[in-house]
Amino acid sequence: MKFSIISLDFRDDNALRKLLEGKLAEKARLLCLFKSRLQLEGVLLLHTCNRLELWAVGAEGDFIETLLRVLSLPILAYKPYCNLIEGETACIEHIFELACGLDSALFGEQLIMHQMTRDLEQSRICGCSCSYLEVLVRKAVETGRKVASSVNLQIPDPSVPQAIIEDLVRRHRDVDDLLVVGSNGQARLCARKFAEHGIHVTMTLRDIEKKDLLVPDGIAAVGYAQRFAKARDAQAVVCSTSGLDFAFPHGSLPERCLVYDLASPHDVEDDDRIVLVRPDRLHIRFAARTTEIDKARKLIAEGQGAFFSWSEASLQSPAVADLAHDASMELVYRMRSAVSALGLGSEGEEKFRMVLGESARKAFSHQLYRFFQHETKK
Repeated sequence: MKFSIISLDFRDDNALRKLLEGKLAEKARLLCLFKSRLQLEGVLLLHTCNRLELWAVGAEGDFIETLLRVLSLPILAYKPYCNLIEGETACIEHIFELACGLDSALFGEQLIMHQMTRDLEQSRICGCSCSYLEVLVRKAVETGRKVASSVNLQIPDPSVPQAIIEDLVRRHRDVDDLLVVGSNGQARLCARKFAEHGIHVTMTLRDIEKKDLLVPDGIAAVGYAQRFAKARDAQAVVCSTSGLDFAFPHGSLPERCLVYDLASPHDVEDDDRIVLVRPDRLHIRFAARTTEIDKARKLIAEGQGAFFSWSEASLQSPAVADLAHDASMELVYRMRSAVSALGLGSEGEEKFRMVLGESARKAFSHQLYRFFQHETKK
């Protein structure tokens, strides 16, 4: 199957993020435009917190410029923001890793599964889905749920605080007052290990009322909003939040401040005025996380295998349900102008399309079953 994905990354461009939010208010129109211009069998627009992806079933080659034209974005300005994933195998691997949290802005997050099913439904409503996309998203989400229930991708790693302590020794930093920004498992583990080494540790919490539940014994707790003031007094800062925005934007930390940024995506914006250390400079192996990732990849391989088995069987002998779904999607898509002309309003039009698609699917299923039963009796 021909399959390509274009990813438009806006994680570092809030202006583009807001611009796309406005354009995606007309997602149904955009989906139909992509399907028409690229002659696609199915199309999905996945909108996450940090990127917009166009999944194009039936397309191959570089169509980044087509994406930007349909979105009315200047090609020269925004082409560097785009990444092309070409070929069925590469696309399937990307989607499964995304569903399982291995390729998310927040490593190990589970929200992406909801976003996939939500955006697939939007494709279905305007007749731009296809059986290939339906089964693909279902298999990917099923695998993502297995990973979420049996694998801890956000497991705290004891090698992290040890690496930081060793780095402080190499820098001849005699630290006795340290700020930990964040309250996730890794942040709590670091705070506890630092305290065991005799360092006075302060942790930040977004909800200070939960300090008795989240903060280890012997650790001071302050509200997240106080991080800037506390960073000025601390001899070192360790950041490990689970947010998408910078905890410390450029210029918000005192000059020569020693900061360990453990977060993904980064908590601290690049700043030449500070001493910024990230995990790659600490040579952390993340042994515990690597073990969990290996478990996730095993489940992903099983999920991909199940999908490719379905895909191969479908090419040889497509199921009646899949044929009926594809026929109903084609009908809804071809009726788009006629439905819009009814003047039902956006909500009424969406409901009408859903009823039309479901009724068509049932009708096609009924007729196809009758046809195949008749052919079998011959």
